[in-house]
Amino acid sequence: MKKAWIENGKIRDIANGDPVDLFHPDIAINYNTDVPDSAVVGAELIDGVWVNPVIDAVIDTVVVNKVPLLSPIEFKMLFSSEERIAIKTSTDAVVQDFFELINDLRLTYVDRNLQSVKDALAYLEHINLIASGRAMEILS
Repeated sequence: MKKAWIENGKIRDIANGDPVDLFHPDIAINYNTDVPDSAVVGAELIDGVWVNPVIDAVIDTVVVNKVPLLSPIEFKMLFSSEERIAIKTSTDAVVQDFFELINDLRLTYVDRNLQSVKDALAYLEHINLIASGRAMEILS
């Protein structure tokens, strides 16, 4: 059994040892409830049983749906030669700014999950540097 600090019917924190040894006495006094080793922060007591929150399942789902990171060259290779040339020769300040970042030698990867990358690709479609639907292909 572990000792937990309960607040509003939920576990606020769990001590990793004897609270008296870990915390100031004014804090240690809050760790006054025994909870099973399987209990986690956020668990609540329902009908005499500690029920853990379902946060882990949500986090796993979000992580699974992410697309992998790409090196800058791998990212550029997602574009056709025509698209790359159109982008490279564009005088549009937004396009130049985005690809200046992609071409920066300090950049080690492109995260297609970032909203800024999604927005930039949508913009390339909007100004017809890439065909309609290509942004979604590149993002996936």
